[in-house]
Amino acid sequence: MPRSESLYVYYKLAAADRDRALAPARRVLDAGRPWCRQASLLARPELRDGIATWMEVYDGVSDLPRLEAELNAAVAAAGLAPFLSGPRRAELFHSLE
Repeated sequence: MPRSESLYVYYKLAAADRDRALAPARRVLDAGRPWCRQASLLARPELRDGIATWMEVYDGVSDLPRLEAELNAAVAAAGLAPFLSGPRRAELFHSLE
């Protein structure tokens, strides 16, 4: 049985930009949907010095190189890049089940 892979992409942005950044973040998430079983957008509940941490979760990744390419292109195209307070970081996890 092939292992299931999940890609976690997290980034920081100013909490004051939440409302304006939400639509672009959702467009990035939508760009990744064809390359996974399920996609989710999450936010860490606490803020640190007015900075929020958001995470995109892509479960059941079917084509990792294609997913990463689509997400990288979507960040600029969707208008998310101006809201980022630093780099987007991605980590891949494999299911142990």
